[in-house]
Amino acid sequence: MMLRGFFSVEMCLKEHRDPRFSKFGGRVFGNPSDFSENVEKYENLRRAAGIAEGAGELADLLPFQANGDLLNMVALDKGCYIGQELTARTAHTGVIRRRIMPFECQGQVRQGADILDEKKNKVGKVISSDTSRCLGILQLSSFKLAKLTADDVALTARQPEWMPDKILANNKTRTSLTDA
Repeated sequence: MMLRGFFSVEMCLKEHRDPRFSKFGGRVFGNPSDFSENVEKYENLRRAAGIAEGAGELADLLPFQANGDLLNMVALDKGCYIGQELTARTAHTGVIRRRIMPFECQGQVRQGADILDEKKNKVGKVISSDTSRCLGILQLSSFKLAKLTADDVALTARQPEWMPDKILANNKTRTSLTDA
């Protein structure tokens, strides 16, 4: 897809602001080969911000586990889509015990590696990684644990800027945005 017309960069960013998180920037449309040197920078920025995307990272996850309620990916006022009933039920009555979280890591971790606590209990799984950051699906009750590892690499879970404190504060009760 090629961007045509006379647009300034500021105008493009304003018109194509990423709907998931306003500080994440804008979307630019064009020939992928024109942006190849920026792909790694984008992936690192995305991992640092705690934003997952694509089938490789989001497969087999429910919308709330993928932070869809926090990143403008779930609309509770629209209907008639596959999974609508489960999504609505989770939003209004459910407990969300696992979510995608960003981690700082002390080395490369393979995708699919189990995230373990200090007792070697599985508390999550890595879904994307580079040498200093990774994304993983994590049990929220394990978020504040000091010692997490994957592939014998130390991990430190981080709260994304866009995630409200209440999501991590009480993970034994309802943790969706519809909470009173």
